[in-house]
Amino acid sequence: MKAKLNINEQILHMQSLGVAFELYSEQKAKEFLTYNNYYFKIKSYAKNYDKYKGKYKNLDFAYLVEFSTLDMHLRRFILELSLDVEHLLKVSLNAHFCNNRNEDGYNIVKDFLTQNTKIKEQILAKSQDISFVKNLLSKYNAELALWNLIEILSYGDFLKFYKFYFEKYPNKENLYPLAYCVRILRNATAHSNCILNTLKIPYNSNFKPNKILQSYLANIKEIPESARKKINKNPMLHDFSALILLFMKLCTSQGMKKAKRKELLCLFRRFKKNKYFFSKNNFIRSQFIVFQKIAFFVIFSKI
Repeated sequence: MKAKLNINEQILHMQSLGVAFELYSEQKAKEFLTYNNYYFKIKSYAKNYDKYKGKYKNLDFAYLVEFSTLDMHLRRFILELSLDVEHLLKVSLNAHFCNNRNEDGYNIVKDFLTQNTKIKEQILAKSQDISFVKNLLSKYNAELALWNLIEILSYGDFLKFYKFYFEKYPNKENLYPLAYCVRILRNATAHSNCILNTLKIPYNSNFKPNKILQSYLANIKEIPESARKKINKNPMLHDFSALILLFMKLCTSQGMKKAKRKELLCLFRRFKKNKYFFSKNNFIRSQFIVFQKIAFFVIFSKI
């Protein structure tokens, strides 16, 4: 069990591990750990650095602060894009349903809830609790239709219903695998979890690369095989690329696509602002290069 450390002890502990305070003074670091972020979170970015004889190599506290700032900007971009994707998935499902003469919207909900009793119980709990969907449920709970259900399900449960629907009524392109593989990244950003602390140590060592994404990237000549291998080894890079590809496949609004491209350009401009911080860490630099290259090729592609 690790002992509790006060702010001064946290600084001393980092120094004992080789973290330097040359670009970021100890006093500024104390203020940062008091008012801006906390030790457990800021220290997690040190995972991206190698150790030699128990001490980190070429690691200044300023680099950890920079990682936390970049992570904040990245999380905001991912979360906003994830919410857009969730909305577009619902739009595409509803559009297919509206043209489906074999489904009235009630039978499939009954079948789905019969097979997923836990989700049914959760819906009942929401109808009795204080929530944004309580009024909707009190009005329609007895006879939920498809258009009601998709408004009250969590993202994970919505994906179950999305899969359930398209297994019964197959579509020309199955986007469920892409939507499923981005769920961990989406949930992590929604809970403000660190993202960039997983560059060297992935958050999921057993993940399988998505075939749709692999096939798409393989057809882009400008992306070398070495870059594709990096994507397939790191869940964060993989899932971020999958999220952008899914958005591009779902979105039909050129204005919306243009806005996202602009946001991505702003994000990567911020990534480059203090790029010299990582000049001595070839691993981080190579990961960032692949990260940006893949994202740009996907979001500027004509899908």
